[in-house]
Amino acid sequence: MASLMAVMLSVSTTVNADDNEPNARTLTVFPASVEQPLFTYRLFPEHSQRTRKNAALIFLQMIADQNPQYWIHFVDGLDTFLDFNDRDFSSKDARAHISSEFVELLSAAAYADHAEWEYEPGNALVINHFQETTRLLDALAVLGRADIQEKCSQDAIEKIKIGLGCISHLQEPNIFLTKSMLCDDLERYFWLIEQLLGQEDSPNLYWALTEIPDPLIELDGCIDLARNNPWADIPEMASLDGISQPKDWTRLRHQLGLFPDRDVFDANTPPPAETKQSFKRFVNEGRRELPKLDSAFVDRITKMTDDEVSVRYFKVRFQQLADDYVSACLLPPVAGIPHFDSAIRQLEKSEAGYEQEISSVEAVHQVYVKVWWVRRRFAVLRTIEALRDYVAAEGTTPTTLDKVINTPIPIDPVTMKPFGFQRLSESKLLITAPKLKGSRVEIPEIRLKLDFRQRNKEAE
Repeated sequence: MASLMAVMLSVSTTVNADDNEPNARTLTVFPASVEQPLFTYRLFPEHSQRTRKNAALIFLQMIADQNPQYWIHFVDGLDTFLDFNDRDFSSKDARAHISSEFVELLSAAAYADHAEWEYEPGNALVINHFQETTRLLDALAVLGRADIQEKCSQDAIEKIKIGLGCISHLQEPNIFLTKSMLCDDLERYFWLIEQLLGQEDSPNLYWALTEIPDPLIELDGCIDLARNNPWADIPEMASLDGISQPKDWTRLRHQLGLFPDRDVFDANTPPPAETKQSFKRFVNEGRRELPKLDSAFVDRITKMTDDEVSVRYFKVRFQQLADDYVSACLLPPVAGIPHFDSAIRQLEKSEAGYEQEISSVEAVHQVYVKVWWVRRRFAVLRTIEALRDYVAAEGTTPTTLDKVINTPIPIDPVTMKPFGFQRLSESKLLITAPKLKGSRVEIPEIRLKLDFRQRNKEAE
């Protein structure tokens, strides 16, 4: 079960503030008490229902069993239904386009007790298989949306459960790109949950949400690979001890793109004079610093060629900088984003010109931001349910969030502070979280207005 580390909040509150919030997104909700027993509903496959199967094999078999025309059909037109802001969505049209035959197989994967992937890092098949599998998850989300439109809440809950179970298995391969794809899928399923909570007959899903692992998508394995093997396409960089020939050091320098001997766009044109000067300064810096960093270089440094010094110093410097952005991944964004910015500034100031490495840091940064954005969205969903439970019990909205006791409200994981809160009226609340902006990325703000309506007696 996800931790209730989110504790109780003490929030300064503006009571009955101005209801004019043009930039806020409005969600109409209905009061609903938490269910008894608490886990009447589940949004994540429970362990007692897991089967002794390998989810990875189920996913791969699903893909292998379909011919190319099947995927063409899925791709063509599917994006039309994935625009969740489209008010003209038709469940009838969606079901006509998407056959539900794959749902049973996705369910088998979701309820499997493990996922063992046998791919090597960098294997292109991983990306291809993930793209195809995430298209199936997209289609499942569309069918869940159709269920909600048709007032079939129980069917929508089951599809959400299957989707989240599959995402938990698909996040096992430690590849940043696949994590990014899964964040996009998770965002869709959180949108589905939000729409479900806005239905008049929706049960309160506070404890079902609290049971979902948080984070559902983790970066730990990716972080380790990024730190220890940043040059996966140049295997020799993993260990330089076996390289002895000057020509091999020159070749490695060229592969790394360090101070090229020829113009990038014209091989017959020598590089500018400043490139040669930068190279010389970088080599001189390496000859000074390498012996300080590793005593093994003290007696060897004078015998090294300039190419060897540049490659060795480049690797040591980048690994030091990699520590900065790897450590950033272990922190919440309010502290982590400044670490990323610092690492990029250091790379930009270097004589070596770490363009490829800057791109790598930025790619990691983008996925990091996505992971924390969906965690923020998840915390908002739990907050909505805590408030629905309070209004059901008290008959009015709370004046402050610390009035909500029975269902603890999570803090904003991005800022590690309470969500902003305004009581706009007896039936309207505003939940906010600030934009967090770095030099290259940002996590969007949240401004969500909850408009509480009374249930019709037939819906109760």
